[in-house]
Amino acid sequence: MILDTYLTMFVNISGARKLLNPMDEISWLNPNDKNKPCAMNAPRPDWKKIPTLSKASPMSEEELENEIKALAQKIFLGHENKIKSDEYLQLKTLFISKVSPDRISLYEENKKKLSGNMNAALSYFTADGELVLAYHPNDRWILFTTDEERRRNQVFNDIYETEISLLKKKYKAVFA
Repeated sequence: MILDTYLTMFVNISGARKLLNPMDEISWLNPNDKNKPCAMNAPRPDWKKIPTLSKASPMSEEELENEIKALAQKIFLGHENKIKSDEYLQLKTLFISKVSPDRISLYEENKKKLSGNMNAALSYFTADGELVLAYHPNDRWILFTTDEERRRNQVFNDIYETEISLLKKKYKAVFA
């Protein structure tokens, strides 16, 4: 039922009318279909943009917080645009990865089980059955975040926005 809801939400959001072959006969969000091989050639996920435990930063929490503040200062002073900053996205991914499931291991395990033939459903579930990554035939990977990842994302945003607020107060006269 929940998986059907996700599929309906995706179809509504993407405007897709139906899934493309070879997916037509397989529900790409159905955990029972996760080990059905097919000849689909999906690109590797871009692990620089997808949080995963095996890519978590070895930095301490204090070091990560200092990195976030330094990046906020750099962006605030006009050296980069936050929206387009690869550094911002990579730092956020590293920060969140500390609480992420190991999506790389899930991906590699599945690839080994299927002798390199990609999974027809291309959905990756944790041992607890939580959907954390899926590939859609429209040539894109879809990240499903966990509750811990959403909380960690909010912590990142709070640190970043607090630093920006402090900088605005500090430089108010300069930018007025």
